[in-house]
Amino acid sequence: MTMTPDQFDAFLELSAVGIQNASLHDAMQDCLDVIHGGVEDAFAAKVDSAGAAWPPRKDKLTHPLLVKSGKLKAAATTGGTVGDRELTTSIKGADVPYAATHQNGSTKRNIPRREYQYATEETLDACAEIIADAGLEAIFPH
Repeated sequence: MTMTPDQFDAFLELSAVGIQNASLHDAMQDCLDVIHGGVEDAFAAKVDSAGAAWPPRKDKLTHPLLVKSGKLKAAATTGGTVGDRELTTSIKGADVPYAATHQNGSTKRNIPRREYQYATEETLDACAEIIADAGLEAIFPH
């Protein structure tokens, strides 16, 4: 296929319009699912975003770290909203008031930081691929 510069310019303009008008809602939902999977992985591996192990517990309880009732993990792996071009992860403080304390730590309460809600490079790469595929689909629909 051969294009003149004017034809190529017109193609780029149409492509830009296709992307601007495209709903990426499904791609955003897929990304949110990938992010939630990454949080699940953090709970399973018990590591922070730098790959460092969570500090060990100080008490003699036998339940896994950060998983006593399951509310924190459930909130961290299901919360969020999705729009056509954005997504937000969230944990409602009223539902899990101790979420931020565990995520950030608390010197006042002598609770170490055990970061569980973050996106790894692999997570970000997977989301970038999902969004790129959705963008290409908007330009070149099947």
